[in-house]
Amino acid sequence: QVKDGTIPMTRLDDAVRRILRVKIASGIFTKGAPSTRKNAGDESLLGLPENRAIARQAVRESMVLLKNKNGLLPLDAGKTIMVIGDGGDNVSKASGGWTLSWQGTGHTNDEFPNSETILDGIKEAVNEASGKVIYSPNADNNEAADVVIAIYGEDPYAEFQGDRENLDFVPNGFDTSILGEFRDKGIPVVSVFLSGRPMWSNPEINMSDAYVAAWLPGSEGGGISDLLFQRDPSYDFTGRLSFSWPGSAVVSANPAEQSEPLFELGYGLTYNSKEIVEQITELSGLENMAVASTDNYYSKGAPIAPWGLWLISGDLNKQIGSYPTSVGGLIVSKTDHQAQEDALRIKWTRSDYDQLRVSTASPIDISRQTNGAMELAFSARSFKDNAADVKISMGCDQNSSCDQTLDISIEANEWKEYRVSLSCFANLGIDMSNVSTALMITAGEGVDIGLGNIRLESDIDAKPGCDGK
Repeated sequence: QVKDGTIPMTRLDDAVRRILRVKIASGIFTKGAPSTRKNAGDESLLGLPENRAIARQAVRESMVLLKNKNGLLPLDAGKTIMVIGDGGDNVSKASGGWTLSWQGTGHTNDEFPNSETILDGIKEAVNEASGKVIYSPNADNNEAADVVIAIYGEDPYAEFQGDRENLDFVPNGFDTSILGEFRDKGIPVVSVFLSGRPMWSNPEINMSDAYVAAWLPGSEGGGISDLLFQRDPSYDFTGRLSFSWPGSAVVSANPAEQSEPLFELGYGLTYNSKEIVEQITELSGLENMAVASTDNYYSKGAPIAPWGLWLISGDLNKQIGSYPTSVGGLIVSKTDHQAQEDALRIKWTRSDYDQLRVSTASPIDISRQTNGAMELAFSARSFKDNAADVKISMGCDQNSSCDQTLDISIEANEWKEYRVSLSCFANLGIDMSNVSTALMITAGEGVDIGLGNIRLESDIDAKPGCDGK
């Protein structure tokens, strides 16, 4: 944009000049290299008890209690506690972006020395009270428990890679529908929601007896257990919402079109609050929306409006309205991945290379995401004993053949996540500023695969890849 004159060079010079002025004022050019300064390399100064205590206090004081049915919190640490979800033993998820890397993804707990996970904090509290902790991240443990603590939320992000067209929380690493099964069994559920912002999460709130907006507690997960179990008589929830909590997933630039908030600015309960949160609507407001989602295309067994599923066979175009369905030599039905019928099963019975497409009538511009090294991600498996070779593409409209493709090998017998850099499609010549199809997939006769959870994701390893691995 500087080269073509859109941004004048004087504007660029001004921006650089202001940055240099601040650096000069800080003395950065005269202090010497960081490795030569006082205390350089002295790791004993990291994670000092007094510093960690302040961080833990910040966790306690920032948490906001949104719901506490029948005064469930504080919990009795002497009971049997089942901990589920993908956030309990994951410092990276609890820390968000701009941590060890730009997006903050793909890091193990070992990379956060002196940290304490939320799970570790819970174990510490429960062990002190001679209770029992059952850790089952996927909630597939059948042991009896007195209460369930579910820890889940947004994956880390930074800058525009976290941009959203709406506020709908789409579960990623953990199937939150399992919360309803515990509720139906009469087992109380406490949700600890990890996020960098308020999100529309009405279904999860309904399935929870207590719901805590924990934001991003980072490396001091023990601060969460301090309040879940009131580990000191002086502890209570003091956090209040600094933003209202959305009553709808729809975002509008026009204040007159904004929905009423579910929880007002400044809302927050204490252990003794008498407010009762009744069953709330689970209509997100995104139903029949005319604006396309640019980051989620197919989730929980359905396309995200206004994206739809289409079958293409020669000149035949058919939008999927029910299952099973077919066109030409392509048969599509539902199958189970993380939950009942939350994914597609696609069979090719002829060698015509018929296509399944996730398409919209309102093209989107994802050139920014492409330049930002984001990836098209989806889960898939082959139902045959051998790997399945498929071709994928994106971008094409209903009238084009979608023949600029990449080859992907889908492994057999188990579900795996596949990621393809958006730049790979751009390199094929696809116009990423005018995308009508988020994913096209085709294969030859005999291929039988499962497909689900189609979305855009941040690049975890910062290495562009075009083969899905």
